[in-house]
Amino acid sequence: ATCYMNAVFQQLFMQPQIRAGVLGAAAVEPAEVSESVFAQLQNMFAMMALGKCMFFIPRDFWFAFKDYDGSPIDVKEHQDAYEFFTRLQDFIDQHLLSSGQAPAIKPVMGGRFVQQVICRGHDFTSERQEDFYQISVDVKGMGSLERSLDDYVKGELMEGDNAYFCEELGRRVPAVKRSAIKALPHMLCIHLKRFEFDYHNQTRYKVRCAGCCVRLHALGVARPAEEQDK
Repeated sequence: ATCYMNAVFQQLFMQPQIRAGVLGAAAVEPAEVSESVFAQLQNMFAMMALGKCMFFIPRDFWFAFKDYDGSPIDVKEHQDAYEFFTRLQDFIDQHLLSSGQAPAIKPVMGGRFVQQVICRGHDFTSERQEDFYQISVDVKGMGSLERSLDDYVKGELMEGDNAYFCEELGRRVPAVKRSAIKALPHMLCIHLKRFEFDYHNQTRYKVRCAGCCVRLHALGVARPAEEQDK
């Protein structure tokens, strides 16, 4: 049940800059290779790029990539591809940065959010920027990726008892709090939230309903934050 891994490996390998960053990095010390996720990924990419075999079985990677309890991951158990991807990207860039090398993931997949609080009726906006590697969007009832992205940036109204305290004005005022896209990465990764948590039964379930399927049609480049409607 490693199809979720295979999907992530292939997507990363097919990005020339990421592939070059992993393959061009300094080799891991021999004593650390067996426990190094980066070393095993580097070996896998080398076999995919230069090997003559029609397939590659990443047994050493399975051993090096541990679960949260510190045990080798169970390859018979299907895992969440999004969670695996976020952990793997951290392993890659953290290893490279800790050894004084340039990151491989961030230059390709790193974008920037701007967290905004927009005061209504007043010309004041509070902004805070933060990096991102992927965007998680809702799919239930959306019908298209464009609508999912519009829903992501629409924000929430803060008013009444939940009004925003504006330090600039010295009082509470109605405001819209939202996340917007400040800078797009070269490769934008979008996570479709097809699973939800049932708090009554304490289980996760897959979203299955009419209109839940998100159509991946041609989508124009998202507008930067300063051009999006307020």
